[in-house]
Amino acid sequence: MNSVWANEKLGTYKVLYQGADQYGEKRKKQATLDNGSPVKDETPLFDEYRPGLKRYSYSPAAGSYKMHVSKRHVIIDFYAGDSQEVSERFILR
Repeated sequence: MNSVWANEKLGTYKVLYQGADQYGEKRKKQATLDNGSPVKDETPLFDEYRPGLKRYSYSPAAGSYKMHVSKRHVIIDFYAGDSQEVSERFILR
């Protein structure tokens, strides 16, 4: 998978929110949507899923990832921007 980015800042992996308590915070802190309409408070929806979270982080970074699947593991290596080095490794199983 890969994505494109509109500016160079998005080619850098930087975590803005991390931890189950931060799940949904980005959405809550947005004053308006792209079209200018107010953001609906969806706190109850995020609260419903929060107890099951084992790990949460949010980064606006764009880039690519490679998924490694074996009988024992599922791992995602994320490459921010056009990096040749792994920016973050997510161990799913």
